[in-house]
Amino acid sequence: MDIIETDTNRKPSLRNSREVSRAALESIPKETHEKRRSRILRLIDERRGLTCDEIEIETGGLHQTVSSAITALRRRGKLHDTGERRATRYGCQAIVWGAGR
Repeated sequence: MDIIETDTNRKPSLRNSREVSRAALESIPKETHEKRRSRILRLIDERRGLTCDEIEIETGGLHQTVSSAITALRRRGKLHDTGERRATRYGCQAIVWGAGR
């Protein structure tokens, strides 16, 4: 399956980007996701709360990766919004995530 469609007069464009993203996600072993989530959960617990941005800085992870892990942990009831907000490195206010309930 061609992922990128090219034409000499146009820039490359992604086709079926959701399917490509899903396939990329499914190509990563489940253990890798679980290790990443466990590390993030442990960091949040040890620091008594962190923002997504703080986790990105601490782990060197990409925003999409860290954000996805936070979402998965929140859906499982492992993280909660503490109600606190802190500024990111870009000056925006961000949720401080806490471990447990």
